[in-house]
Order: sequence, then structure tokens, then C-alpha cells
Amino acid sequence: MRGAIHFRTCFTEICPKAIRQLTNRRDYVILSEEEGDPMINDNDRFRPTAKTAPEKKLKTNRSLIKFILLSVVTLGVYGIISMTELTNSLNRAAGVHGRKEMHFCLIFFVVGPLTLGIGFLIWNHNMAVKIGNELERRGINYNLTPSQFWLFGILLLPIVIGPFIYLHKMFKAVNLICEDYNKLG
Repeated sequence: MRGAIHFRTCFTEICPKAIRQLTNRRDYVILSEEEGDPMINDNDRFRPTAKTAPEKKLKTNRSLIKFILLSVVTLGVYGIISMTELTNSLNRAAGVHGRKEMHFCLIFFVVGPLTLGIGFLIWNHNMAVKIGNELERRGINYNLTPSQFWLFGILLLPIVIGPFIYLHKMFKAVNLICEDYNKLG
């Protein structure tokens, strides 16, 4: 790893008091090839450790079938609530590693209609970026990119199934992020 510094070596030479404070308060580390040897990486992409497991668990049972059926039965109310919860879960799981996404209700009721739908497109693009970055930061082997949103969500809209493929991929990605958050924080 380019730019990585051995944690103990660097901080014991700089300040002995700093090593005690950082080892007591360290939340994020990257493990080197040697099992259990923490390292600091200069690109600020740290993997959460088991010490930071959250008190409140995030929901991990999102599915496309449930989303469609309950949205139809509740005349769209479940869809709004579900997407709001998804945004809140992603914001909580990402924590300080990115800016918070705009609340879905604000997008749905205010920004989207005022911008004639452009707000929805930007919000979905930003969500795909945030989900992709969080998957990469957590080391989860799954891929969701903005290009998938534009391909499945927009270009394949005329064949109807495209947006559902994108929703399925987004739900699966956020479920994986939330599972990892529930384990490691």
C-alpha cells in the first residue's frame, strides 16, 4: 500500500502520549498483510473495526417485491416511507465519510416538482455515487454506479423493467451496507 505507515512506529516516535490517545479512541483502521497489524492509509479510506458496532441496528430486509406490492396497496405511501428510510440508513451508515443526501420527502414533494423532474435525476445520481463510494470504502464486493442508474433507470425506462432492475440493485447494495454497519459500525 503506497503511503501507508505502520501505526505503532509512526506515533511512538512522534509522541508517546498520542499513541495512548489514538489507540484508545481509534475507530477506523486498515489491516495490513500481517494479521492484526493496524496501519494508517493516507487516502483516508478506513475500514470500520468491530469496536464501533452501533447500538441501533439498521434495516436489512429491503426487497423489490415488497416495495412494489406495498406501494400499490398503500397508493404510493409505502414507497415514499421506504425511500425515506433508505436515505436515512445510508446517511447514518456513511457517517462522516460523505455529505448527507437530501431527505427523500423534500425531493419528492418540493424539489422534484419545482425542477420539473431534474431534481429526481440529480438525487438518484448522487445516491448511486454515495452508495458506490460506501461499498468501496467498506470493502464490499458489489458494484453500483451512476452509469447503472442512467442505463437502467433512464435509458431502459421505455421497456418498463429497467427502473425495477436499478431499484433491485440499489436495495441490495444498501442492504449490504447496512449489514456491514450493523456488524462493524
